[in-house]
Amino acid sequence: MVFLRRLWIQLTADRKRFAALCAVVALGMLLWARLILVSKLPRTAVADDPAAAPAAAEAPTTGEPADGSAKRDSDKAALPPIPVHLARLVTRDPFIINPDFFPRPTLSPAIDDGADKSAAQPVEDAEAAEARRLAQLQALADRLRLEAVMRGSPMAVINGRTYRLLDWIDLVEAPGIRFQLIEIAARSAVIECGGRRFELSIQDPIASPR
Repeated sequence: MVFLRRLWIQLTADRKRFAALCAVVALGMLLWARLILVSKLPRTAVADDPAAAPAAAEAPTTGEPADGSAKRDSDKAALPPIPVHLARLVTRDPFIINPDFFPRPTLSPAIDDGADKSAAQPVEDAEAAEARRLAQLQALADRLRLEAVMRGSPMAVINGRTYRLLDWIDLVEAPGIRFQLIEIAARSAVIECGGRRFELSIQDPIASPR
């Protein structure tokens, strides 16, 4: 008795554990009851109707089912077969779009006036383009003024800024064009842009008249 009381106190001390134990016991009882019902099914029997037996005996035995399925089979057998001819070669492409249902739009030829104007203008040859490019770079190089040079540590002062060898010279008026300082002499410097070289010289001061 004391053992059972102590076991009951241990089981009910933790409510979650006790609830889980009750759920497991209930599930086990349900499964046990289901096994009993499945293993011991009630046996039932259906007796024939005594009034329907004489009617079936009086029915004439003609060899045909009572529902008339044999008659329908005979009617089907009496119908002549219908021949079906299948095409051996494919005469129509199923992927071709039918123009009757999906007509193609007619595109009117566009008149481009700009094409005629461009065709009338002569094409600029390579020599003219090179001359024009050289003249543009020469005009930009003329805006660079060499003010001083230093030979010990090669440097050049151009437009108020000091540059060393291989430094790039950017122009405010031409952002896409850059000159590179490649040579420094006693009173001159050589700059390069796109394989074209230009020489800058220190201008001698002009003597003022007395």
